[in-house]
Amino acid sequence: MSTLGHQTDVEYLPEGPYDLQDIGRKPVARIALRPNPAAQRDALADYVFQRQTNRRPYSGPLLSDDDEAERVRAQLPPDTAELLVRNRPQDMRPLLDVFYRAMEIEVTTPRTWEETRIWFRYDERRRRARRDRLSAAQAGLDGIRRRLMEAYLRNGDPTRWFSARSSSSFLKGIREGVDSARGVLLLKTPTNRQLDWLLAGRAFARVHPGAHAARPDVPALQPGAAGVPPPEMVGLQAEFNRLLGMREPARVQMAVRVGRAKLAYIAPRRDPQDLLSDGPE
Repeated sequence: MSTLGHQTDVEYLPEGPYDLQDIGRKPVARIALRPNPAAQRDALADYVFQRQTNRRPYSGPLLSDDDEAERVRAQLPPDTAELLVRNRPQDMRPLLDVFYRAMEIEVTTPRTWEETRIWFRYDERRRRARRDRLSAAQAGLDGIRRRLMEAYLRNGDPTRWFSARSSSSFLKGIREGVDSARGVLLLKTPTNRQLDWLLAGRAFARVHPGAHAARPDVPALQPGAAGVPPPEMVGLQAEFNRLLGMREPARVQMAVRVGRAKLAYIAPRRDPQDLLSDGPE
């Protein structure tokens, strides 16, 4: 908003933390815009519209410690999250294996994989019409491979979605993507409160365009959130913490693989005006 001459004031959880039943009822934040012609233009303003989550396999050189990583770290808002960087293959390998196993658990656990099925759009016509949700295209699949998968899934037919053929195809793509990482960024908070989840999200909102600013030749990022793991992943979370030498209540709130890739599929999204409503006078 600095480019439009405004200053943003944010109050997180103005009515306190909330439970699942409070979603959509209690606010996550209260944001106030105040005119401020003297507001300095944010250094990342030009990169906001360049950022994109890209789930394709990556290529290019490993993330640089003294250049790219430090330039990204410099963009973190104060008192949000600590940025940890892993870019040596021997340090990344055990973390990448944990990331893949987490997705393997999600794909092979009916309860968690059903959540993805009901949020999918299975063809381009529906994606253009509805302009929301997830898709195979956003997962990094394209060309004949994507068309065959979408045809096979028959608009989310559960017998096909949960089939071994479907699961193995998804996991093959996930393995290729994870193994191609050229660096791993980890956003760590000292505690694991609901507020920490929001602060880590705010930190990532600057890490993402910050990566583009550090290396404008189209870096690619794919984030994965942490927070509270489902029961099936509690053991994997403990292993992840051991690998990082981290003790509770500290928590890595977000793990991001970094590299370079061709421009990803641009998902249609709804007009923000359609999502706004007038509040009480």
